[in-house]
Amino acid sequence: MKTLPATASNVLEHLACCLPHLELNPTERLGALKIDSIDYVEMLCMIHAEFGVRLNESDLDPSTTLEQLAARVASQVTNS
Repeated sequence: MKTLPATASNVLEHLACCLPHLELNPTERLGALKIDSIDYVEMLCMIHAEFGVRLNESDLDPSTTLEQLAARVASQVTNS
């Protein structure tokens, strides 16, 4: 299922494409983003579809930055 190289910057790039209506800052915490539950679902679906990684609730902790989330996704692809 992995179709893309698994780098944090690639994950961030795809998050920005998935949520074009937001200006995403990699150091911004998830809790500070102005995203709704639909955006979260779109984000999770994109990560699974593009990188083959399924995230759980703890991965979406409000104190997690986009940068940390992207690194977590990249490491899960690398470790699988």
